[in-house]
Amino acid sequence: VFWGGLGTWVWVRATRLTTQGALEAAVAWMVCGPTFSLFTKLDKLPGHAWLPWVQLGATIPRGAPLVAIGIASIWLGGSVEGLVIALAASAAWAALTGGRGRVVGTSIGAAVGLLIACATLLPALRLLPWTTRGGGLDAAAAMDFSLHTARWPYVLVPGPVDGRAWLGSLYAGVAAAVLGMLGLRDRRSWVPALGVVGFAALAMGNQNPLYPYLLQLPGFGSIQ
Repeated sequence: VFWGGLGTWVWVRATRLTTQGALEAAVAWMVCGPTFSLFTKLDKLPGHAWLPWVQLGATIPRGAPLVAIGIASIWLGGSVEGLVIALAASAAWAALTGGRGRVVGTSIGAAVGLLIACATLLPALRLLPWTTRGGGLDAAAAMDFSLHTARWPYVLVPGPVDGRAWLGSLYAGVAAAVLGMLGLRDRRSWVPALGVVGFAALAMGNQNPLYPYLLQLPGFGSIQ
């Protein structure tokens, strides 16, 4: 948690915000709902902690080596979800805040990171067909963690978890929602906005009438 908070502080400072602002961002990252929700999921916490460092690499000049180290560390730490989030977030951030060179550098860093991760990635892919998810989950199991629309208010206020895992935490806070809406005034915000809408639609699972069809696509049938 401290590593992720430190990464957040350095990343925010790299965006030329004040030291106080960076400190507040770091503390907010360390005590926010998503961080707390991973305390019982130690296989996912490393990926969450390395995300700010990947974003830092997508921010600073010649940051490709940092992106590579972060991407490799996320996968080697055991976080599949964190890897997908880091790849999407770093690409979007580089596209929004940097020029073509920043996007190219971030992409190269991500590619190198994936190559480093091949030390365990390739064996995992070879063993996948013999796992319970290798042949795809049935529809009920794949949509077991579907996000019901009745739980959407818990994005703004803390709410109860489902009793199985803290990973079900949705809490972001009113301040985050307000800042997100203010950010929509920037024309470049359509990229992350579409990402939020897309991930929300996937999280809805059986509440999304299109999700059963998505399960027929390669890879989707193995994801809950």
